[in-house]
Amino acid sequence: MNTSPHSLGEVRPQRITVVLPSDLVDFLQVLAQRDGSNFTLALRSAIRAQQFFIEQEDRGGRILIDTDGELREVNRRR
Repeated sequence: MNTSPHSLGEVRPQRITVVLPSDLVDFLQVLAQRDGSNFTLALRSAIRAQQFFIEQEDRGGRILIDTDGELREVNRRR
């Protein structure tokens, strides 16, 4: 599945409304502050990261994390 914006046929920004649990809102605010950006850019970045992971998995790739020299595969929930 190609999930790039161009493959979805829509590339112009759209205003949407979402309802998020307060812990996710807090997390996105922390991300925005840490990156020196704003809430919208933090949300967009989080979605792009998810898009990247899905695209890589769809191509047969694996997501690996090196924690203290130990390589582990990330098993995402879908």
